[in-house]
Amino acid sequence: MDYDSDWYNVQQRFVISLQLYFSVLTRLADVLVYLIRAQNAAVVMRKLKLETIFELFEVSPDPTAVMSAKGKLICSYPGPAVAVPNTIVDDPSFIAELANFLVHMDQDVLDAAATRTKAKSTVLEERDTTHPRYITELLTGILRGLWNIACVHRIRKRIGDDVLWDSAKLPWRRSPLWLVIRIVLQTTLERNALGRTAYKSFILLFMTRLTKSALDCDLSNDILHFMAAKIARRLFKRGSSASPQISHTANEIIGEVRGLLEGRWKSIQDTQKASLPWAPETLFILQDAHPSLKSSRAYIRHALQYQHSSPLPTPFKPNHHGRGTINDFLDDNASFLVAAYREEPSPALADFETVIRLGIDDWTARVSSRSAEGACVSIEACANAYSSRALETYKGNPENLSIMLITLFELWVALDKVVVKQIPLLAKYSPEIPLILFESLLVRKSSVLVCVKKLYTYIKARHSSGTSSAFSSADDKSFAVRYFDQSPNLRSLKSVIEADAETERKKKKEVLKTLNENY
Repeated sequence: MDYDSDWYNVQQRFVISLQLYFSVLTRLADVLVYLIRAQNAAVVMRKLKLETIFELFEVSPDPTAVMSAKGKLICSYPGPAVAVPNTIVDDPSFIAELANFLVHMDQDVLDAAATRTKAKSTVLEERDTTHPRYITELLTGILRGLWNIACVHRIRKRIGDDVLWDSAKLPWRRSPLWLVIRIVLQTTLERNALGRTAYKSFILLFMTRLTKSALDCDLSNDILHFMAAKIARRLFKRGSSASPQISHTANEIIGEVRGLLEGRWKSIQDTQKASLPWAPETLFILQDAHPSLKSSRAYIRHALQYQHSSPLPTPFKPNHHGRGTINDFLDDNASFLVAAYREEPSPALADFETVIRLGIDDWTARVSSRSAEGACVSIEACANAYSSRALETYKGNPENLSIMLITLFELWVALDKVVVKQIPLLAKYSPEIPLILFESLLVRKSSVLVCVKKLYTYIKARHSSGTSSAFSSADDKSFAVRYFDQSPNLRSLKSVIEADAETERKKKKEVLKTLNENY
């Protein structure tokens, strides 16, 4: 052979593992996964009863895609999938050739490295990821020649793979091996009767046991804190769907971490507040009572000549714009929102969205009949000011644009409640907002999802109570005609207008009669 002993051993290990996988494992849905590091790709093999499914996908996304994405990068896994009959897969020659291919792909760098010009010299660019074409395209084409494309269930993941490169030779990226493990676990568990819940429970249980091992290893405070925080976040996201046993175990581990950290902090406090030991026999009182101060004459003379008063405390006047309440934001001309946005655009919009989501219902309930018109003016002014600035700030980010639409829906619901309270007849007409708009929103926070559900329920109820449009033609059932009929002020105003018009008509007729006689 042309390979050296180490290379030959690596290849033989691949061959043996593949042979064991394809020939010995006969259970349904056996899974084998390889991380092909040199090609930035993963190969997943799932042996079924009659065929083996090969799934291939890219591991680390391209840095350009990661840096250009606003928010997290949404990726679909796996990539191409090909089904090959087990009669071909069990062939020893196929196993040997596949193992040889994967061994070479795992170590050979086939693409020419990109270059960059730095300090007037050309250097290799080591920060870019490798294109997985030799796995996702070449291997897919080879397997595609043996059988058909497989129809598999795919998952979508939000990849928060920030490329941190400042003041470093190579950028920091998330572990590709951990991503591959999670993808294979999730796709495997979701394709059986256990479903997505099993994967979430497994990850939570795995992190709990990992934290338990970390406690035994006496890791640093920051790592233990981060591990407990991640467990708490996952447990919060599961909510009531988490099993009581896993929830109890997770809470116990979090309590152990908190107890350990509090104990360490208490030991630090005890050490700091302990007084120094008093040992007068070790002091040299005579020598210490007569200091020489050989080089302190200038300092002492200066201290005796000039007496300085204590400096006055500097008043604290922060430059940043203070956070506002819902009463500050919902003013007549949206001046507070405009001023806050001018100072800090993103925090101002986030504060506005938060106070609207948390306090708009209470604010609407406090609106009285006398202040209804002013409340409508305030809502309209704030909606216009917020939407124009949010559209500019959130441009190109569909998640933030969805938050903007939800906030505007909340303002519209508040406006509708105020108006319907003053004009109950309006509740019998359509709200003119199609429910299909809610299907296109991109929302991932549970608190926002609860808000969307509440808005959807309200608008759906408005649709069910009123089917016709308030802007229909002026017939007997139109809103304008019915509102006029039930308003004494409008009917009285109409009578006054008609009487004044009749008086003016008579005057014009008299003038016309006089002019005709004179003519």
